[in-house]
Amino acid sequence: SWTLPRKGWRIGATTKLGNKILRPSLSPDDPNFQQVYGNQALKTNQFVLTTKIERFWQTGANTSLLTGLQAGSIFNNNLYQNDLFRLGGLESLRGFNENFFFVSRYAILNIEQRFFLNQESYFLLFYNQAYLDNSLENFQFTDSPLGFGLGLSFQTQAGIFSFIYSLGKSAEQPIDFRLSKIHFGLKSRF
Repeated sequence: SWTLPRKGWRIGATTKLGNKILRPSLSPDDPNFQQVYGNQALKTNQFVLTTKIERFWQTGANTSLLTGLQAGSIFNNNLYQNDLFRLGGLESLRGFNENFFFVSRYAILNIEQRFFLNQESYFLLFYNQAYLDNSLENFQFTDSPLGFGLGLSFQTQAGIFSFIYSLGKSAEQPIDFRLSKIHFGLKSRF
């Protein structure tokens, strides 16, 4: 049986540091080498920092308010699209397809009111607000997308199943019921 928090804090952070080595597909002697790779450094240091902070507030006998912030940043002047964070979907920014956004920096605020049906099940209303930034040389943008909706989370023999109906709005996507998303997922222990 899972214990779903109704009050207290949950805090986590991850750091990654490493050498990023670009292995050119062209020889430095190739006449196209300079055109393709320019003056890019073939070996750089890359640092990634992510954090997630959540606070649960018990607002009644069977209600709880979750406020949370998750953020991340990649530090490297030589980024490619496959290096970026992929956001959107059930675990990050609801109201958008999974991996809808590719960004080098982000912050997502989550506010979620939970109405407990029993110890392992609750109905929820939520709102997400994000700040997204991408610093790729050929693909720079910032956006402040938002998502909102409702859902149900309940325990099964396999784990906790979540079913969420959501709408999202960004610079690329208006609020439109035809673009609404249904997210579902199963969290299980091994």
